[in-house]
Order: sequence, then C-alpha cells, then structure tokens
Amino acid sequence: MIPSTSEYSTIQKPLVDFLKKMGYTYISPQEIQERRASTSEVILKDILGTHLSKATFTHKAQSYAFSPEGIARAMRELESPSSEGLLKSNEKMTAKLLYGVEVPQSLQDGSSKNFTLPLIDFANPYANDFSFTEEFEVLRVQEGEKEKHRRPDIVVFVNGIPLVVIELKKSGVKIEEGISQMIRNQKEGEIPYFFRFIQLTIAGNNQDAKYGTVGTQKKHYARWVEEDEDYLPPFFGESDPHAIQKLVYSLLSKERLLEMISSFIVFEKSTKKVARHQQYFAIKNTLKRVQSHSEGERAGGLIWHTQGSGKSLTMSLLATELKRHIPRAKIIIVTDRKDLDMQIHKVFGNVGIRVSQARSSAHLGELLSSGVSVITTLVHKFESLRGKIIKSDRDIFVLVDEAHRTQSGELHRCMKEVFPSGCYIGFTGTPLLSREKGSLQKFGGFIHKYTIEQALKDEAVLPLYYEGRIVEQFVNNEEGLNKRFEILSRDLSDEQKADLKAKFTQFRQIAPNLERLEWVAWDIFNHYKNVRPFKAMLATSSKYEAIKYHQIFESKDWLRSAFVISAPDMREGYEDVDEGNQDEVRKAWEGLMKKYSSEEAYMQYIQDEFVNGDEIELLIVVDKLLTGFDAPNVACLYIDKPLKEHNLLQAIARANRLFEGKDYGLIVDYRGLLEDLSEALNSYEVLAGYEEGDIAQAVISLQKQSLEVKEKYQALREFFSGLGDDIEEYEVFLEDRSKREEFYSLLLEFSKSLKLLFSGEGYQKDLTPKEIDSFKKALKFYVELKRNVQIRYHEKVDFKSYEKQMQELIDRYIGANEAEVLVELVGVFDERFLKDEGQIGTDNARADRILSATSQVITQEREKNPFFYDELSKRIQKVLEDYRQGRIDEAQKLIDAKQIYEELKGYSRNDEQSYPKALVKLAQKAFYDNLKSKFEDEEKLVEFILELDLVFVQKSQKPDWEHNIEVIKQIEQKIDDLLYEYHISIPSQEIEEFIIYVREIGQKNYAS
Repeated sequence: MIPSTSEYSTIQKPLVDFLKKMGYTYISPQEIQERRASTSEVILKDILGTHLSKATFTHKAQSYAFSPEGIARAMRELESPSSEGLLKSNEKMTAKLLYGVEVPQSLQDGSSKNFTLPLIDFANPYANDFSFTEEFEVLRVQEGEKEKHRRPDIVVFVNGIPLVVIELKKSGVKIEEGISQMIRNQKEGEIPYFFRFIQLTIAGNNQDAKYGTVGTQKKHYARWVEEDEDYLPPFFGESDPHAIQKLVYSLLSKERLLEMISSFIVFEKSTKKVARHQQYFAIKNTLKRVQSHSEGERAGGLIWHTQGSGKSLTMSLLATELKRHIPRAKIIIVTDRKDLDMQIHKVFGNVGIRVSQARSSAHLGELLSSGVSVITTLVHKFESLRGKIIKSDRDIFVLVDEAHRTQSGELHRCMKEVFPSGCYIGFTGTPLLSREKGSLQKFGGFIHKYTIEQALKDEAVLPLYYEGRIVEQFVNNEEGLNKRFEILSRDLSDEQKADLKAKFTQFRQIAPNLERLEWVAWDIFNHYKNVRPFKAMLATSSKYEAIKYHQIFESKDWLRSAFVISAPDMREGYEDVDEGNQDEVRKAWEGLMKKYSSEEAYMQYIQDEFVNGDEIELLIVVDKLLTGFDAPNVACLYIDKPLKEHNLLQAIARANRLFEGKDYGLIVDYRGLLEDLSEALNSYEVLAGYEEGDIAQAVISLQKQSLEVKEKYQALREFFSGLGDDIEEYEVFLEDRSKREEFYSLLLEFSKSLKLLFSGEGYQKDLTPKEIDSFKKALKFYVELKRNVQIRYHEKVDFKSYEKQMQELIDRYIGANEAEVLVELVGVFDERFLKDEGQIGTDNARADRILSATSQVITQEREKNPFFYDELSKRIQKVLEDYRQGRIDEAQKLIDAKQIYEELKGYSRNDEQSYPKALVKLAQKAFYDNLKSKFEDEEKLVEFILELDLVFVQKSQKPDWEHNIEVIKQIEQKIDDLLYEYHISIPSQEIEEFIIYVREIGQKNYAS
C-alpha cells in the first residue's frame, strides 16, 4: 500500500518518476504481490527466468541455450537459505552475481558437463532487465512482533534480483533516521535474507543523500561528489535536481551501477566496503591516463588523498582494475618502512589479492620473472640494484606509497634504472610542500587530489581542534648552576665554552626534567576527563621520556597507559644516537621482552588492546605508530615533541578518524608548535611551504569555540523567543512533535559545542564569568525541559551516546545531582501509569501525558478497528481544541483525558460491556464497530460476524496465510458469498473495496 502523505508526494513520487525517466521499468506494489507466492520471496522469478533463458554457452565452437533444468537449478541455488550470517552469505551471493552459477548441461554426444550461467551481463549493460518497485513488503524473520513486515521505500532489481535499497525521509528529518532503519533491517530477526542480495544501500531526501552497502556503519555512509560531466545536471531538462536525484543518477545509471558492483565493492575480512567518490575518480583517472597511449611508456602521476580517506583501499582497487584492463600487468607496491609494507600486504590479502613480499633485491628479480602479479617491496631494496635493468616493460606498474618521501631524489632514480619503462604512480596522504611539487611534475603531475577541506565537507574525517599549553621550566639556583658549568668547562677555550653554553641553554629547554614530565602528566590526567570514553595518544621526544611518562601514570594511578618504543641497541658500549639514559631504556626493553617474548608479539598486543580492548586508555609513542597507525577511537593527541611538516600533519591525523559518538578530534600541544591559529596555517614555521588551500582546516583553534557556543546558545533562545521563565509554558510550546524534534537538535548542537569548549582552557579569556554561568544554567534548564516533555508527551526514549556525554558534561561542570537525564517510560496499560502520571506537573501536563500516550496506542492499533480508534482520536482532538479555545479549564481537560483513557483501556483488555453478548472476541467487536452501518437488523449482523469469525479462524491456521495469494483469494470469495447470503446492499463499484476492507480488519485481528 502506498502512503498518501506529503512525504510521498514531495519525495517518493518524484523519485519514482525520475527512475522511470532513467529507463527503469516501474512495477507497482500490486503487481509485485501478484508475481510472488509470498512476502518471504524476494526474487522476481519470472523476470530472472526470462533473462536466463536468453543466456548461451559455447562448446566446441557451437553455441547452445541453457536447459530449463539448468536454469531452474541456478534459481534454486539463489533461493537456498543460508545460516552463515548476513555478511558471509552476501559475499557468496556477490560472487554468484559477478561470476555466475555453475550448472550441468547435457551435450549432443550424450555427455554432461558444467557450464557457467551468468546472472548479469556486465559487458553489455543494456542486455539486462532494470526494474524497481516501491513499498516492497518483506516478511520479517522474527515472529510475534506487532510489525510482521518491513517495507523499504524503493527497491531496484537487475534481472529480477534485488540489488539496491533506498530509504527516503521527509524534508526536515535527518537522513540518518533512514540509515538507522537500513541498519536495523539487516539484523537477525528482521529481513537479513533480503539483504544478502543487496549491493548498494541509499538513504536521502531532497536536501541530502548518502550511500553505503551491506554492513556499512552509520558513520561510514558517504556523500557522492560527481566529477564526470556526463553525470552532472541538468537531468531530463531539470537544471536543479534534488540531492537524492543527483545521487541516484550518479550511482544507478545503468552502466555506472554495474560498474560499481563489478569493480568498486570489495570484502575486506569481516567488512564489505564500497568505494567513495574520491577513490572511484582517482582510479578512473588513472586508468584513463595509463591507457592513453598504445605504444611507449605509460603516463603515471601522483594521487594525493588526505589521511583517513582510504588510501590503502584505493591502491588495492587500482591494482585489481589494472589487472582487469591490462591482463599482462605486473604491479610493484613500494613503501619506505617495514611496518607500512606489512600493513599494505595485509590490506591486499584481506580483499583477496594474492601478494608476494620481496625479501631481498635478488628475490625481487625472481618474483618478477615468475608468474606473480602483485609484489610488495621496500624502496631501499632498489639501491643495491642500481644500474641493473631487471625488466624493461611498459606493463610494469610501480605504486609508491608515501610518495612525498620516495618519489624524488636518489631512491626514485634507483627505481627508474631498475624499471626504465615502468609506469610510476605515487600515493600520499599529506599535502606536498611547494618545493616537492616541482620535482613531481616530471612523473606526470597530479592524477587526483582530495584535500583536507574536501574530506571535512564530505564528513569523511572529523574536524581537529587545537590548544597550545606550556609547562614552564625554571632554574632553582642559577648561581650554583653557573658555578657547576664553569667547573665542567674549565679545560675548554673561550670559543668552546661559548659554544657549549649556547648548546646547554638550548638543551635545558627540552631536556627530560622529571618535574616537568610530572606536571605535563598531571595536566593530561585532568584533561583526559574530557576525552573519555574515547582514547588518547601522547607523542614524546625519546624512549626514556616515554618510559618515564608511563611510570608516572602507573605509579600515581592516574591513567591506564602503555608505551611503544623501537628496540634499543643492546650491545655493550654502543649508544643509540640522540638517546640518553640508555641503561634505563635497555632495562625497560628487557622487561618487555620477558613479558612478550618478541618485538612483533609486543607490538601486536599493544595495537590490538589499544584499538579493541579496555586496558589501555593512553598510548605513549615516540616514532612508532605516530604515523600510519589507524585507531579510530583516538579522540585526542597530546604532543610533547618537536614535529615539522609531513610528520606533524601525519601525527595530528591520528585523532581525526570517524568513530561512533565521536564528533571531533583534539590536539593538545605542549611544545608551542602552532602557537596562534588566528592566521592562516601556512604562516607558521612548522608548516611553512604548503599552499594555503592544501591545508585549509587542518586544525581549528579551540578558542574559536567561544563564538560557536554563543551562536548555539542564541539559536536556542531565539527558538523560544517570547516565552517567559515558567517551564510549563515551554512544555506547552513543545506540544507539536516537529517543534520538539527541532528543539532536541538545537540542544544537541549546544551541548556538543559546550563540551568541546570546556575541554580547553582558552575560553576563559574570551568569555566573561557571567557568560559561562549563563551557558551552564541554560544547559541544566534545557536538559530538564527535554526530560519533562518526553514524559509529558509519552515519547519512547532512545538513549544515544551523546546523551551519556551530555550527562557527563552536566556532572562535571554543573554538579552531579543538579539534573536528571531521561527516565524510563511506563507502559500505557501498566498499573503504575496513572500513579506515575500523578507525579508530574500541573493538571494540564498530566492531561497531555495521558492524551499523548493514548494517541500512540491509537496510531499503533488503528488498523484493527478503524471505526473505534478514529472516534477516540476525534474526541482527543476535541478536548485539545476545547482547551485551546478556553471552553474547558485544566481540571476538566484532565477529567476528559482520563475518561478517554479508561475507555481505551477497557476496550484493549476486552472488558467493555456495550457490545452484544454473543460477541466475546476483540476481533468480533472490531467487525461489529465497522459493519453496523451496513445492517439494519442487529441480530443478522451478529450472525454475519460469527460466520466471518469462523472463516478467519480456519484460514489463519494455514502457513503464511496473511500473505499467501491463494488464501487471500479464498477469504475474499467467502466474504463475497456471505454478503450475498445476508443480502447486504453495497453499490457494485464499492463492493471490491469493501471486501478488501473487511479482509484487512480480519487479518490484523487474527494475526498470531
């Protein structure tokens, strides 16, 4: 059934018309129902059968059609149930979609042989059948629930197989609600068997639209930014299409849809991933470039995608596409660090690409001569091969990771000598310095760019906020220190003394003074309260400092920390360069090796526990894991070491990854790296040399939050403009649900902004104590108001992560007991309902709670007895209108509300006495209410209802009786027979509609 709402007419219907214009065949819900034996059947078998009957196979140069038996077998295989879990089942089904199904075929010589029956013709998109429907009814797995079906708004089929699901939301409602529905429907007990075929999931409205695939978490749903002119508006003469139409045109145009399914969706271990727009266009641009010349060297270039945008996945997708389009291709993936080499090897392996690691220069030569297609190696292995051509071949592709470090200078020249005709494609996650851009032009320039600012706009990464802090060091006894220096340098010349003094003055500013480390640790301990429940990293200057910080946190029981260092030189008499306190570092390392047995085991444990466990809150690092380590649950990076240029940008990106409930990342700098962010970032020494547009919005000053909080606070005040101080007045103002939703959204933004503000200290300079006090009081008032209205209007409470954070904010900055966040709502017919209702507010508030709760039940139950519930609904509206017009006071409003409630309660419990005695079931009473206008004789009406009761009692025993078309037809025929038997006079043009009306009431009441 298609809803006749404004949401349908303004969003769903225009999209239906749009898909028709795109060449999709529309199948109405009524036609869909006729094509299926039941609502648990999700493949349109007639369409699939027709398509498969056109498929052919070749044997001994002769073409044959597949037999009906082979086609039937393939269709059975698609429909066979799976108990492996949705993702595994979807992976196997995707393989069938891509590669077809093996079926036995009888040959003319009497033998039988297996041949592949393709389900989709990817080579010829228009040889496939593209169709769609709306309100596609799918039976839920879980029994005994009120809602027996889920109805995705739009489902797209290719050859009768459902491949795309679209959920639509009315304008003004965040599309995240549609995403939540999509995720819910994939769970056990819902309709996971339907989703095992699905390749793309889309949620949107006229203002916004995002896409994902099966298993995609809400935070990873992405927007699409189109770069191909052929897919840009105008569409069908319309120059300003809606957001959902733009996304649908980009992803569901027939060639693009099949291309996305065949080339841009991958399974990575326990996750299914679909390419984002920057990955798609980077790969398309690369393929176009490398195939632009049929002879000679292929053109390469650089792909710069900011950190967090899926660089490793882009590389693996590109490797697959290169092999698909250039079968002879050999792909060499080059990194400059062992850990990156291992990481890329792991990513490629996870997505099913067989990779060999070059153990040495000689091994690299052996692998190139073998049949191995994809090889990973460290860039330094090329140095010993300098001057030696291993392979001169235009079909060798050298993919260089972190190209800003390896794509210029000696290392690149070594690679060029080894593979003189190879195609070099560089990847980097950080912007290039101006001096680097010139040297990279010789490799073909940029293939594709995706900047920090673009990633923020796409919500692919989170904004980073910066605050600089300083822990001053001072000398307790300057005179004594000078005397000690004189003794130390007594044998030096004046020039040597001056040089040593200058170096000592510089050294003592950054030397690991224990007292300074303790003060920084104390500051981190206090600040980390703002970071929980997320995790943090601390970057420090030396192995010794990392160890000391860990010891401080551990001994004082401040934070659960761990440190990561590289192995020190354990040989006696040898010292690590730039590393003091060698004995203590060696001692700590020996302790680690006793506990973990090897460096690899130690690193593996630390990374796994930090990302997935609860034992480590703060990870202390020096260089290892400061770049290239992906821990999305890190919300703050504390920096206590000098960092410059690429290292700084890579380090701060540890905190900007997406994670559930995390809204931003924090950088707390104890070295004054960025001092004052009121000017453009490229004016700072540590980031000088970058073009401003390349690093725009890399980090944002935390001090700017004071202005944002003022704006969010003002938005709330303007929303309630004209209201006084009485909280009851605010509650009445929020009677309308849409107003409440807008209020909740404004409150969420204010609370998030306030939490971020309080996580720093600079706001105290920008805000007066009076302003800060106003914000705290406002938060307390609005949270209490939210609690009150959710109780008053009997809303179901959804405890989201932000509400927990909001409570922590209140506890920390306002007082732990000042405000209560939401309470559990009592069921409408629970004995406590009226008792609890008596605990809240005025008569008006109590009446509103009763009427809101009653309205909820009416909405949920209406289809069981439209007449009865519609009458109650009219009475509720009359009470509300009478009160608004002043015809009744608060006391009378409460009396009337309780009377309606008691009638509803009496009917729901089947103790209502106003019905004929022969009618004892609620179902019989429902028929009575809705049919009595058609009967003049009540006795006849009762007989008619009892006959109807027998019909539904009998038919409801059959399996899936509510959705089985044969059973439905039998019920409707029996109703028609009874109408004739009892001489019920209904106009002929209305009789079919009336029969369906009676049948639907019966189905709702007799459903198990």
